[in-house]
Amino acid sequence: MTPDTENLTGVARYAPLGLIANPFKIPRDSSAPITDLEIVSKSNELLKTIIERSREDAPKPLWIDKGADIPEYYFMAALAGAEAALATDDDVNILYALVELFTMRDGVTRSALRILAERLSFRSFDRTLVPYVESVLSNPDTELPSYQMVGPEKLDAFAAHFHDDPLEAVHMYLGTMEEERRPELSDAVDYRPLSFDEDVVDESDTTVEIDSTITDAPGTGAMLEEVDTEPGASQEDIAGVRDYIIEYTSTHLSNVIARALRVFHDRGLIMMAQEFRVTKAPRKTLAAVARLALGRYRKVALLFDSFDQWLQIDQDLRSKIAGAMSEMRWKLAGDAMMVFFVAPGTAPELEEKFRGTGGLDWN
Repeated sequence: MTPDTENLTGVARYAPLGLIANPFKIPRDSSAPITDLEIVSKSNELLKTIIERSREDAPKPLWIDKGADIPEYYFMAALAGAEAALATDDDVNILYALVELFTMRDGVTRSALRILAERLSFRSFDRTLVPYVESVLSNPDTELPSYQMVGPEKLDAFAAHFHDDPLEAVHMYLGTMEEERRPELSDAVDYRPLSFDEDVVDESDTTVEIDSTITDAPGTGAMLEEVDTEPGASQEDIAGVRDYIIEYTSTHLSNVIARALRVFHDRGLIMMAQEFRVTKAPRKTLAAVARLALGRYRKVALLFDSFDQWLQIDQDLRSKIAGAMSEMRWKLAGDAMMVFFVAPGTAPELEEKFRGTGGLDWN
């Protein structure tokens, strides 16, 4: 390593050498170093390909052929190596979600939404809010009632605060990175996500995400009462700016994300991640979550794995799952890429739709 790369980490550390990562990183006590080196090679190859695809405007699905006669452990280890970089390396700059077949019990789209929302929420969510708030400030909507209430002077004061210290402003006006602000409510069960159909077959661009039948998150009523009694003009100013950002989000991005931001302020990260799932239009909400993420990340990547039991599923259900994945692809075109890890012949319906888009051979 050269002196100017000694303090770098992740892909940035090895980029000057023309590498994606350390090709010799294996356990010191490895009992099978040759095999471990092959796993590292496949892991790095996968990460490199995902990064390359993520730079395309509208990347096609990436198909990974898993060797049918190779133990699953080796594929899991190779994927885990790539995940380590995807999950933590800001130079990779991709928000990913791993969606496995057994997690699709609540529907393909809802499962992807749930896992992606959790990733978005718990990976320094305040750093995702910074570019989003910046976009809100750069394109004001003066017609919103909340804008009329807070007024341009208070919004200008917030903008000046935000310009000086974006993270501190986000923390003050929207909330800090606490998992639960109301621990006394942590045992309250939110049954709302269980009340929706798995995947909405006839969902269209006009399908509403939220209507009057959807109630608020547990504890929201109590929080509203407390906010009403908070003294001091400064608290009122902060609440006014927050109301404007939330109404702006509801109008220009997503009703679900707007409610999630409110819940983030009221309850914290755990309930916010839950709130993203409370939607009657999961494809629309998934697309909105991806657009929110793209303010910070270059691309969203949805990884689909664990199809060993695919042929044991009823044929009609398999066709519906494949169809839902195809609809997801076009709904997210340009914002997200899909990656499939499938052994040849394991999932013929998926092979027919996605295998021809190119990929890697992990045999």
